Amino acid sequence: MYQVELITSKEKIEKAIEQLLSSIACHQATTLSNSPQQFLINLKKPHNERPLCAVIVKKNNIIICIAPCFLTKSIFQLSLGLLKFFKFKHTQLKLFGSELLYADNCDENECVKMLFNFLQEKKIADSFYVETVAESSALATFLLGDNGWTNSHASENNIIRQLILPETHEEYLSAMKRKVRYNIKRTVKQFEDTYNENYKLIEYSSSDSAKDLLDKVNFLYSKSWQSNIRGSSKRNTIQSIEHRQEQAQQGWLRCFVLECNNKPIAFVLGTQHEGVYDYEETGYDPEFSSHSPGNVLTYKLIEKLFNHNPPKLVDFGYGENVYKKVFGNHSYTAFNILASHKTSKLHLLIQIQKLLNKAYSQIKSILIRLNIDAYVRKLLKRK
Repeated sequence: MYQVELITSKEKIEKAIEQLLSSIACHQATTLSNSPQQFLINLKKPHNERPLCAVIVKKNNIIICIAPCFLTKSIFQLSLGLLKFFKFKHTQLKLFGSELLYADNCDENECVKMLFNFLQEKKIADSFYVETVAESSALATFLLGDNGWTNSHASENNIIRQLILPETHEEYLSAMKRKVRYNIKRTVKQFEDTYNENYKLIEYSSSDSAKDLLDKVNFLYSKSWQSNIRGSSKRNTIQSIEHRQEQAQQGWLRCFVLECNNKPIAFVLGTQHEGVYDYEETGYDPEFSSHSPGNVLTYKLIEKLFNHNPPKLVDFGYGENVYKKVFGNHSYTAFNILASHKTSKLHLLIQIQKLLNKAYSQIKSILIRLNIDAYVRKLLKRK
């Protein structure tokens, strides 16, 4: 009754997705990264670094589910927090977005089961990776269950925080706890008093502005703590600029840069699609950390969203962070999951990583009790 197939031909993938979309009342995309339209755009790129493919599930020869994916070489690295250890090269099937695409009224649990039976039987890859998956989804239920697959995911901070926009900015602020509202307003006022008229928030949404945007992001990223930990990488490559230009042409690009004295000090890379503003990436110049440029930028950005082309919600993305708690008003449980079948050579390493995750959680709790967690984190970020 069910048939499952891996397709790698661009023409076949495009045809399959378009066929499925005709039977979907809602395209099921909560953010642009989960949109089949974005996948189709990536599919048409002539020099895509990560080969795109799709696993399709049919019932009685009718497509009812598609898993759009990247099939690529990857590195699994054992880690204890920010400390990195052994590396292992393997093939990985990475889901595009955070959910499978289902036809209306299909059995989602059965689709997921058929998909992973196929992946295991055909040995498509050593691992399956989904960057963010909601706990309530059929995909998460399967990957976190006892089904022959083993997974690695964080033991804490498994959350996505969002801001569901009320009618007005005033209503949004009034819903905050009094002390939180006072603190953020004081931070913004102190910043404004310090820089007077010498700061500005610039919004980027056009193709012509993509290069200027990424030049500034590249400048800031080289100074950020993320660069110190993950390693520096050029953020304004030709491919990156073209990607942002494509998003702008579709009307999706919406990024912001905070400048002081004509110098960028903080940025937010984001997109707006079908009523959702997606916080894709943030960064700031640590030289300005005493003025909380990230919080100031987020406050000003949200204010601007209310005043012009407001989305229905702002998605701050996976993982816990203080600013997400401050500015968000809605959350749900989600996971970042790397899964491998127990017959895979990656299985043992994932088991070891789970033990390291548990150890990291215990160490962190001890550091918090000793009130030295922030100090240790700063030391590690400087290395």
